[in-house]
Amino acid sequence: IVEEIIKNRNVMVNMIDLKSYDNYTYYHSVNVGVLSIVVGVAFGMDPNSLYKLGLGALLHDIGKVFIDKNIIDKPGPLTPEEFATVKKHPALGYEYLRNANLDLPNSSLVGIRQHHERLDGSGYPDGISGREIHQFSRIISIADVFDAMTSDRPYRAAMMPSEVMEFLMGGAGKLFDLEFVSLFTRKVAAFPLGTCVL
Repeated sequence: IVEEIIKNRNVMVNMIDLKSYDNYTYYHSVNVGVLSIVVGVAFGMDPNSLYKLGLGALLHDIGKVFIDKNIIDKPGPLTPEEFATVKKHPALGYEYLRNANLDLPNSSLVGIRQHHERLDGSGYPDGISGREIHQFSRIISIADVFDAMTSDRPYRAAMMPSEVMEFLMGGAGKLFDLEFVSLFTRKVAAFPLGTCVL
């Protein structure tokens, strides 16, 4: 993935080409990996950093395997207890991979643990803020939100990419890193090919 994106630096990612609605977590993870690497390339990261970023992005939700599937796929709103359980998945994934003797880069692992942290400290699992959040996590969080919100889920219909772009831009500087949101909006199509725009 890294090599293909580096070869095609001027690629504009069109989510219609990436989107698939079955096997959600698998496709979501691949999409988040591609989107994160596109931002990393636009930011000027070297191939080794892009590999580490991509690895963290691909594995960002692995902690969900430790959460009851009935909670993950629940068609309605989560109870406070269920949401508290779901919020454990970044730390569970981080701990699992850290102890798996896979010799994964620490920056990839930190990207996994922090992908739900927000600049203003409102995220989880650690409630850290600003530059305490690793650069990889700040990229992965944007790609994760974009792909999740543009996907059909049991509890809500997919939003249009343009609507999600608006959400990300509205949260830039508060929830999401302003520079990475700016790069993301330049490299990902808000209006998929064939969309009629007035």
